Amino acid sequence: MTEKKYEQEIEVKGHLIDSMILTRIFDNIMDLNGDFQVLDFNVGKRKKDVSYARLIVRGKSREHLNELLESLYREGAQPISIQQAMLRPVIKDMVMPDNFYSTTETRGGRIIVVAGPVLVHSGASEALAKLIQMGYVHGLLTGNALAVHDVENALMGTSLGMRIKDGTLAIRGHRNHMQAINEVFKAGSLKAMVRKGILKSGVMYECIVNDIPFVLAGSVRDDGPIPDVITDIVEAQRKYKQVLEGAKMVLMLSTMLHSIAVGNMLPSSVKVVALDISQPVVTKLIDRGTMQAIGIVTDVGAFLPTVVQYLEKIEKSITHKKKVAIK
Repeated sequence: MTEKKYEQEIEVKGHLIDSMILTRIFDNIMDLNGDFQVLDFNVGKRKKDVSYARLIVRGKSREHLNELLESLYREGAQPISIQQAMLRPVIKDMVMPDNFYSTTETRGGRIIVVAGPVLVHSGASEALAKLIQMGYVHGLLTGNALAVHDVENALMGTSLGMRIKDGTLAIRGHRNHMQAINEVFKAGSLKAMVRKGILKSGVMYECIVNDIPFVLAGSVRDDGPIPDVITDIVEAQRKYKQVLEGAKMVLMLSTMLHSIAVGNMLPSSVKVVALDISQPVVTKLIDRGTMQAIGIVTDVGAFLPTVVQYLEKIEKSITHKKKVAIK
């Protein structure tokens, strides 16, 4: 009789060599007494090029294989094929079946952005504002900090007193953060600032003028918080869920807490891209159950403007083709 094989084909791509990702994958398999076979391995030739590896992982039992795969998925590996899920009815409200993985159905193609304040610090807020302006963002989920830093940047060109353009400290810039909060209170709200012509640019400005829903969830560490922030965490969660309804993709940009919170609300059918300069942020998101998340470890200040440039190039090409077709 032939021995039953417990194996799974996986793939991994990225900067596999200099980041030691592939080495850690091999070490994990060997440390857990598993076996593997490399089917394909392509090494990037330039520093910016990514590498790709495809391999078969073998375990001694189904449980052993699952243990191996769990450790490899945490390193960024992904399965080549997905097994059919088993569906079970719930027996009580808020109680899941044993051995569950939460999921549900989802309709439409909305893109929701979850973002942290580093988006402003890194200089990526202009890129996000442009994406909103171009129609690629259909909802924004964030907190008090991003909104305040965005207002400070729009009014004074700084974030926590630091000039966004060149990274230098502004004279008496330490006052700018609280001044920005005060300006929101003086106007009454972010929407009132736009209506009165005080706020004329930035992420929050583009959300308001383009009628893009946004939710600012409060926390105990907030400065202010500004009037637009929802301080009741249960109500903030409910508003988050409303904006997420019908989402097809969620972009999580440099925020661990908001990313994990949103990840817990998503069905597994929603595409998730989690970007952060720290790998543990992506790992924690996956550990909390958002297994479908694709992690990108990089600086959002460099990544998001590149995305905008790429999309602008595509749109320009499409517009040119339409003009040629009309002629």
